[in-house]
Amino acid sequence: MGYARKLDALRVTEPFARARDPRTSRLLTAEIMSSRLGTAKIVVRNISASGLGGKCDQILIKGEEVAVLLNNIGAIDATVVWANDRSFGLKFQVRIDPAQALAAPTERVVKPYEVPSYFRPEVCTRRPGFNRK
Repeated sequence: MGYARKLDALRVTEPFARARDPRTSRLLTAEIMSSRLGTAKIVVRNISASGLGGKCDQILIKGEEVAVLLNNIGAIDATVVWANDRSFGLKFQVRIDPAQALAAPTERVVKPYEVPSYFRPEVCTRRPGFNRK
């Protein structure tokens, strides 16, 4: 058995090796807050119970402590695990339910459409100058 196969066998049986949480690929918008950047908009590309991957207009630094504001969940403390140009990966301090973040916002109030008064038809539908004989 070759050295590479022995190394692979050791990696599989390591006690601290664990599987990654299943990720859901979705495009969501959120906000990220840090002491260095302030508040910035981000696009979440994938999310799991323990973290997320996304893109931001600002450049994040590996190891930086940030807070992410997600729909229906609120602010979550996280650490930047990796950063590559404008892309980044975050690890949450506490586990979340990703299905809750993917759900439609609950605070959205839908107001029924109302036609402006100046576009509403008048009560009288008689057309001036048009006489029936």
